[in-house]
Amino acid sequence: MNRKEFKDELKMTYGELQSYLIQKYGGAKCDYFVNPECKSKNKKVSRTSEGLYCHHMDEDKGGNLGNPPQAKMQPFEWQKKERLVYCNILEHLILHMKIAVLRQKNMLETPQEIADFFTTGGIFMICDEINDMFMNDGTKVAWKKRCFEEIKENYEDYILLIKSFMNYIETDYKGNKMEPAFLVPGSKVHFSDGDCEILKVSRKKDAFLLKLPSGEEKALKSVVAYQQFTYADQFDLAIRRMASGYESFYTDIYEDIVKYDNKNLIEESSKLFKVDYQGYGFAQYADITLDESFGSRNADEYISKALPMYCEKMIDFKEKTPQFWKGEDVPKNARKLFYIVRIKTSFSLKEGMEPCVRYRERDILRTENIFAIDNNHNIKDRGWTILATSDIYDKKTDKYYSKYRDINGKIVAAAVTVSLGKDDYLLFKERYNIRYIEILDGCYFG
Repeated sequence: MNRKEFKDELKMTYGELQSYLIQKYGGAKCDYFVNPECKSKNKKVSRTSEGLYCHHMDEDKGGNLGNPPQAKMQPFEWQKKERLVYCNILEHLILHMKIAVLRQKNMLETPQEIADFFTTGGIFMICDEINDMFMNDGTKVAWKKRCFEEIKENYEDYILLIKSFMNYIETDYKGNKMEPAFLVPGSKVHFSDGDCEILKVSRKKDAFLLKLPSGEEKALKSVVAYQQFTYADQFDLAIRRMASGYESFYTDIYEDIVKYDNKNLIEESSKLFKVDYQGYGFAQYADITLDESFGSRNADEYISKALPMYCEKMIDFKEKTPQFWKGEDVPKNARKLFYIVRIKTSFSLKEGMEPCVRYRERDILRTENIFAIDNNHNIKDRGWTILATSDIYDKKTDKYYSKYRDINGKIVAAAVTVSLGKDDYLLFKERYNIRYIEILDGCYFG
């Protein structure tokens, strides 16, 4: 596999790369499992004798589709021959890295989100195999030796791939990078019975020697205190996990990754991962950051709260930049254009009218046990809730209330904060009895 093809494949989206690989290696001739029970893998699906791995195209939606117990719990359509693609092991790693970017829904802001970015163990498992191949110059596993032949000249490309992937994460990270690493000798680990001091950390950072409050020393074979990890910890842990393997060779790969310094090539390659970032639905606006008062971290998130996913048919956003405003009304120069408005409001549907207030469930911030959305009145539709009222539904009394007592005991009016596109906002004012409305902010496309 030459460097040009490696870079060309990185430039492709996940879907484009799959199509390219089918052209390159040919399609599958049989389903992955013999039947929907997913107990027996079809022997004819294997092409390791040609140095190729079989990848499930729908790994971006499912997970571990080659594992029988997990495969059985997911659609059998994902096991059909039309949903399989062949690749060498380096291409398999590229596919799984693209899956991680596809699943990313927002700019990374916390150390835990770096850990969550690696949504499945696929990346680490494939790296383990590749590391084993280079460590043993072909691996000790007989069937993998032919697979190594496909990438044995690509060690530098492999290191570049990992370095570029981590550079993508580093560039995308919007949280605090200045906190020092926690997983170092001298740090305090908080337990219910007191603080322990880290005396020693293993090279893989998966084993620790602790000094207990009593003064006694104790070895702990596990990662401790996730909540105390900093950006530096999670970033380094991700590299160490990709550099790990079956033996001590991982330390050499780790050093090669850290020391790789072709800055221009790293930056160029890391930008290519962005082609698969979809964010909430309007990834072209993900880099427009917003003040916290807008209720969203960036324009992508703000716009997507008001509009269904991928609704470019409504308006061509690609060549237009959103202009944001804050205030009590829609600006005059926005009214003839397409706009989005965020409002805090209290309302109920007029008799005989069709509800039109769409709201993502994940954006409904309700205090538990005070009230809940009644699924009989509010309609579920493709991950959205279409609200008929902002009133509070009490399961105990089976009634709706326009007021409720908050956690401080204060009686407050039931209201929700929603983001609406221009058309839905105009319909909202026609179809609902509006008891209270406050325009918070909005954006329009000039």
